[in-house]
Amino acid sequence: MKTKTALKWTIGVIAVVILMAVGAVVLLFVAFIVSMERGEKHQRQIRAEQDSGRWDFGDQPALFAVAQGIVKNDPDAIRAAAKSVPDLQAPGRYGATLLNFAVMQSWQRPESVEAVRTLLSLGADPNYRERSRNSFAMANAVHASALVLRAMLETGGNPNTRDEFGQPIILMNWYLGYYKNQARSRLELLLDRGADVNSAMPEDRLTLGIRCCFTARRWDSVTASLMQMRCSCSSAAPMRIAPGLTE
Repeated sequence: MKTKTALKWTIGVIAVVILMAVGAVVLLFVAFIVSMERGEKHQRQIRAEQDSGRWDFGDQPALFAVAQGIVKNDPDAIRAAAKSVPDLQAPGRYGATLLNFAVMQSWQRPESVEAVRTLLSLGADPNYRERSRNSFAMANAVHASALVLRAMLETGGNPNTRDEFGQPIILMNWYLGYYKNQARSRLELLLDRGADVNSAMPEDRLTLGIRCCFTARRWDSVTASLMQMRCSCSSAAPMRIAPGLTE
Protein backbone atom coordinates (compact mmCIF):
# COMPACT_ATOMS: atom_id res chain seq x y z
CA MET A 1 0.00 0.00 0.00
CA LYS A 2 2.83 2.34 0.97
CA THR A 3 4.63 1.44 -2.24
CA LYS A 4 1.59 2.37 -4.34
CA THR A 5 1.20 5.63 -2.44
CA ALA A 6 4.86 6.50 -2.95
CA LEU A 7 4.57 5.64 -6.64
CA LYS A 8 1.54 7.86 -7.03
CA TRP A 9 3.29 10.63 -5.16
CA THR A 10 6.34 10.31 -7.39
CA ILE A 11 4.22 10.34 -10.54
CA GLY A 12 2.38 13.39 -9.24
CA VAL A 13 5.64 15.24 -8.58
CA ILE A 14 6.97 14.36 -12.02
CA ALA A 15 3.71 15.53 -13.64
CA VAL A 16 3.89 18.83 -11.74
CA VAL A 17 7.51 19.33 -12.80
CA ILE A 18 6.63 18.59 -16.42
CA LEU A 19 3.68 20.97 -16.31
CA MET A 20 5.86 23.69 -14.79
CA ALA A 21 8.51 23.14 -17.47
CA VAL A 22 5.93 23.25 -20.26
CA GLY A 23 4.41 26.37 -18.71
CA ALA A 24 7.81 28.03 -18.51
CA VAL A 25 8.47 27.25 -22.19
CA VAL A 26 5.07 28.63 -23.14
CA LEU A 27 5.67 31.79 -21.10
CA LEU A 28 9.08 32.27 -22.70
CA PHE A 29 7.57 31.83 -26.15
CA VAL A 30 4.80 34.31 -25.40
CA ALA A 31 7.35 36.78 -23.99
CA PHE A 32 9.46 36.37 -27.14
CA ILE A 33 6.46 37.04 -29.41
CA VAL A 34 5.46 40.10 -27.38
CA SER A 35 9.03 41.39 -27.48
CA MET A 36 9.19 40.87 -31.25
CA GLU A 37 5.92 42.72 -31.73
CA ARG A 38 7.12 45.59 -29.60
CA GLY A 39 10.40 45.69 -31.54
CA GLU A 40 8.58 45.72 -34.87
CA LYS A 41 6.25 48.45 -33.63
CA HIS A 42 9.26 50.50 -32.54
CA GLN A 43 10.92 49.97 -35.93
CA ARG A 44 7.73 51.06 -37.71
CA GLN A 45 7.64 54.20 -35.58
CA ILE A 46 11.26 54.98 -36.42
CA ARG A 47 10.65 54.42 -40.15
CA ALA A 48 7.58 56.65 -40.01
CA GLU A 49 9.62 59.40 -38.35
CA GLN A 50 12.40 58.98 -40.90
CA ASP A 51 9.99 59.11 -43.83
CA SER A 52 8.25 62.20 -42.44
CA GLY A 53 11.49 64.07 -41.83
CA ARG A 54 10.86 64.29 -38.09
CA TRP A 55 13.74 61.96 -37.32
CA ASP A 56 16.29 64.23 -39.01
CA PHE A 57 14.75 67.67 -38.58
CA GLY A 58 12.10 67.43 -35.86
CA ASP A 59 14.20 69.39 -33.38
CA GLN A 60 14.56 72.33 -35.80
CA PRO A 61 11.13 73.71 -36.79
CA ALA A 62 12.38 75.74 -39.77
CA LEU A 63 14.15 72.77 -41.35
CA PHE A 64 11.28 70.45 -40.48
CA ALA A 65 8.83 72.73 -42.30
CA VAL A 66 10.93 72.42 -45.48
CA ALA A 67 11.17 68.66 -44.96
CA GLN A 68 7.39 68.45 -44.77
CA GLY A 69 7.19 70.23 -48.12
CA ILE A 70 9.64 67.68 -49.51
CA VAL A 71 7.56 64.78 -48.24
CA LYS A 72 4.46 66.30 -49.84
CA ASN A 73 6.50 67.00 -52.99
CA ASP A 74 5.05 70.51 -52.97
CA PRO A 75 7.42 73.07 -54.58
CA ASP A 76 5.37 76.02 -53.32
CA ALA A 77 5.45 74.74 -49.74
CA ILE A 78 9.19 74.15 -50.00
CA ARG A 79 9.81 77.68 -51.27
CA ALA A 80 7.61 79.23 -48.60
CA ALA A 81 9.25 77.29 -45.78
CA ALA A 82 12.76 77.88 -47.15
CA LYS A 83 12.36 81.63 -46.57
CA SER A 84 12.87 80.93 -42.87
CA VAL A 85 16.05 78.92 -43.50
CA PRO A 86 19.06 81.19 -44.10
CA ASP A 87 21.33 78.26 -45.01
CA LEU A 88 19.92 75.30 -46.94
CA GLN A 89 23.10 73.35 -46.14
CA ALA A 90 22.33 73.63 -42.41
CA PRO A 91 22.55 70.15 -40.88
CA GLY A 92 19.72 68.54 -39.03
CA ARG A 93 20.06 65.79 -36.48
CA TYR A 94 22.90 63.38 -37.30
CA GLY A 95 24.21 65.75 -39.96
CA ALA A 96 21.35 65.27 -42.42
CA THR A 97 20.81 67.92 -45.10
CA LEU A 98 17.56 68.83 -46.78
CA LEU A 99 18.89 68.08 -50.26
CA ASN A 100 20.10 64.64 -49.25
CA PHE A 101 16.74 63.99 -47.60
CA ALA A 102 14.96 64.89 -50.85
CA VAL A 103 17.31 62.73 -52.93
CA MET A 104 16.76 59.73 -50.66
CA GLN A 105 13.01 60.32 -50.75
CA SER A 106 13.22 60.00 -54.53
CA TRP A 107 14.76 56.52 -54.30
CA GLN A 108 11.29 55.04 -54.01
CA ARG A 109 9.24 58.06 -55.08
CA PRO A 110 10.32 59.14 -58.58
CA GLU A 111 7.97 62.13 -58.49
CA SER A 112 10.19 63.62 -55.74
CA VAL A 113 12.49 64.88 -58.49
CA GLU A 114 10.40 68.06 -58.28
CA ALA A 115 11.40 68.55 -54.65
CA VAL A 116 15.07 68.03 -55.59
CA ARG A 117 14.82 70.54 -58.43
CA THR A 118 13.13 73.07 -56.16
CA LEU A 119 15.87 72.87 -53.54
CA LEU A 120 18.55 73.20 -56.21
CA SER A 121 16.80 76.25 -57.67
CA LEU A 122 16.81 77.80 -54.20
CA GLY A 123 20.57 77.43 -53.93
CA ALA A 124 21.14 74.03 -52.32
CA ASP A 125 24.68 72.91 -53.15
CA PRO A 126 24.71 69.48 -54.87
CA ASN A 127 28.34 68.96 -53.82
CA TYR A 128 27.95 69.85 -50.16
CA ARG A 129 28.91 67.08 -47.76
CA GLU A 130 30.20 66.74 -44.25
CA ARG A 131 31.30 63.78 -42.19
CA SER A 132 27.79 62.42 -41.91
CA ARG A 133 26.66 60.01 -44.62
CA ASN A 134 23.31 61.82 -44.45
CA SER A 135 24.84 64.80 -46.24
CA PHE A 136 26.20 63.00 -49.34
CA ALA A 137 23.42 64.13 -51.67
CA MET A 138 25.46 63.90 -54.88
CA ALA A 139 26.73 60.41 -54.09
CA ASN A 140 23.24 59.24 -53.20
CA ALA A 141 21.83 60.71 -56.41
CA VAL A 142 23.41 57.89 -58.40
CA HIS A 143 20.92 55.51 -56.75
CA ALA A 144 18.01 57.72 -57.78
CA SER A 145 16.33 58.10 -61.15
CA ALA A 146 18.18 59.50 -64.15
CA LEU A 147 16.08 62.66 -63.85
CA VAL A 148 17.33 63.29 -60.31
CA LEU A 149 20.94 62.64 -61.31
CA ARG A 150 20.54 64.97 -64.31
CA ALA A 151 19.17 67.73 -62.09
CA MET A 152 22.14 67.39 -59.74
CA LEU A 153 24.68 67.38 -62.57
CA GLU A 154 23.08 70.32 -64.37
CA THR A 155 23.45 72.47 -61.26
CA GLY A 156 27.14 71.73 -60.89
CA GLY A 157 27.18 68.28 -59.30
CA ASN A 158 30.58 66.60 -59.47
CA PRO A 159 30.42 63.38 -61.54
CA ASN A 160 33.66 62.21 -59.89
CA THR A 161 32.45 62.56 -56.33
CA ARG A 162 32.73 59.63 -53.94
CA ASP A 163 30.40 58.16 -51.38
CA GLU A 164 31.08 57.98 -47.65
CA PHE A 165 33.30 54.93 -48.21
CA GLY A 166 35.43 56.70 -50.80
CA GLN A 167 33.97 54.76 -53.72
CA PRO A 168 33.46 56.60 -57.04
CA ILE A 169 29.78 56.99 -57.85
CA ILE A 170 30.23 55.80 -61.42
CA LEU A 171 30.94 52.36 -60.00
CA MET A 172 28.07 52.47 -57.53
CA ASN A 173 25.75 53.19 -60.45
CA TRP A 174 26.25 49.55 -61.45
CA TYR A 175 26.27 47.81 -58.13
CA LEU A 176 23.40 49.57 -56.38
CA GLY A 177 20.38 51.64 -57.30
CA TYR A 178 16.61 51.58 -57.08
CA TYR A 179 16.17 52.11 -60.83
CA LYS A 180 18.12 49.27 -62.40
CA ASN A 181 16.57 49.86 -65.82
CA GLN A 182 18.03 53.39 -65.81
CA ALA A 183 21.64 52.33 -65.17
CA ARG A 184 22.60 53.00 -68.78
CA SER A 185 21.01 56.47 -68.74
CA ARG A 186 22.76 57.37 -65.49
CA LEU A 187 26.10 56.12 -66.86
CA GLU A 188 25.73 58.23 -70.02
CA LEU A 189 24.93 61.28 -67.90
CA LEU A 190 28.05 60.76 -65.81
CA LEU A 191 30.24 60.19 -68.87
CA ASP A 192 28.85 63.28 -70.61
CA ARG A 193 29.83 65.33 -67.56
CA GLY A 194 33.37 63.98 -67.48
CA ALA A 195 33.27 61.07 -65.06
CA ASP A 196 36.65 59.31 -64.87
CA VAL A 197 36.27 55.59 -65.65
CA ASN A 198 39.72 54.90 -64.18
CA SER A 199 39.02 56.29 -60.73
CA ALA A 200 40.91 54.29 -58.09
CA MET A 201 39.07 52.30 -55.46
CA PRO A 202 40.35 53.13 -51.97
CA GLU A 203 40.35 49.71 -50.35
CA ASP A 204 42.21 47.64 -52.92
CA ARG A 205 43.48 50.31 -55.32
CA LEU A 206 41.97 48.44 -58.26
CA THR A 207 41.07 50.84 -60.99
CA LEU A 208 37.51 51.23 -62.06
CA GLY A 209 38.73 50.38 -65.55
CA ILE A 210 39.22 46.79 -64.43
CA ARG A 211 35.81 46.75 -62.80
CA CYS A 212 34.08 48.28 -65.82
CA CYS A 213 35.44 45.61 -68.15
CA PHE A 214 34.02 42.83 -65.98
CA THR A 215 30.83 44.70 -65.22
CA ALA A 216 30.17 45.27 -68.92
CA ARG A 217 30.02 41.53 -69.38
CA ARG A 218 27.48 41.14 -66.58
CA TRP A 219 24.97 43.90 -67.32
CA ASP A 220 23.80 44.17 -70.91
CA SER A 221 21.95 47.39 -70.06
CA VAL A 222 25.21 49.33 -69.96
CA THR A 223 27.35 47.63 -72.60
CA ALA A 224 26.20 49.91 -75.41
CA SER A 225 27.44 52.91 -73.47
CA LEU A 226 30.65 51.18 -72.45
CA MET A 227 31.45 50.59 -76.11
CA GLN A 228 31.76 54.35 -76.48
CA MET A 229 34.60 54.61 -73.96
CA ARG A 230 37.89 52.89 -73.19
CA CYS A 231 38.56 50.79 -70.12
CA SER A 232 42.16 50.73 -68.93
CA CYS A 233 42.44 47.17 -67.64
CA SER A 234 45.49 46.78 -65.39
CA SER A 235 48.71 47.65 -67.22
CA ALA A 236 47.46 46.49 -70.59
CA ALA A 237 46.75 48.87 -73.41
CA PRO A 238 43.30 50.50 -73.36
CA MET A 239 40.74 48.10 -74.74
CA ARG A 240 37.25 48.43 -76.10
CA ILE A 241 34.41 46.16 -75.06
CA ALA A 242 34.02 43.51 -77.74
CA PRO A 243 30.93 44.12 -79.95
CA GLY A 244 29.98 40.45 -79.57
CA LEU A 245 29.22 41.00 -75.88
CA THR A 246 26.20 43.16 -76.58
CA GLU A 247 22.70 41.83 -77.15
